[in-house]
Amino acid sequence: MIEIEYCEVWNYYGRAAGAAAHIESELGWTVQLVPSSGGIFEVRVDGQVVCTKTSEGIPANEAIVRSVRLVMDNR
Repeated sequence: MIEIEYCEVWNYYGRAAGAAAHIESELGWTVQLVPSSGGIFEVRVDGQVVCTKTSEGIPANEAIVRSVRLVMDNR
């Protein structure tokens, strides 16, 4: 299962939806969006965090797809 937990307060929905669409189009896997708060933006595969927002911001969609692919291919 692939999830993107995103902060509604900071309006990260657009970034989460864009990343989900990118994962779905590039890899063909369904992504569940999980609204949250506290400034969070995390991408998880089977509960394991594979990408997260850092002090530099939210990773680019291409970096998110690479991280997801790496974990999915090695499970």
